[in-house]
Amino acid sequence: MVNSHADQELKVEFSKDYLKKLLGNIALFHDDPDNGIIAAVNEFQQKTKINLLVMVQNKHTFMERLFIEPVIKKIGFHITVPFMVTPQL
Repeated sequence: MVNSHADQELKVEFSKDYLKKLLGNIALFHDDPDNGIIAAVNEFQQKTKINLLVMVQNKHTFMERLFIEPVIKKIGFHITVPFMVTPQL
């Protein structure tokens, strides 16, 4: 799990716990808080053989959409495994 905002840790933990309950033992979670999202995903994909990448699309305010890079769109162009985007829980 990659988190770009330290203040969102509670939301991330809630989402992670929910996904653990939902998916059980069929999914693994990896944390990389020190890396940027795109760099972390690319590095992880190179190091580990993954079958599917799932990302949660966060809702952003109008101002955030103007200034924040579209991470999901950028990753979608460079990923070599199936890629699923889910809405924020």
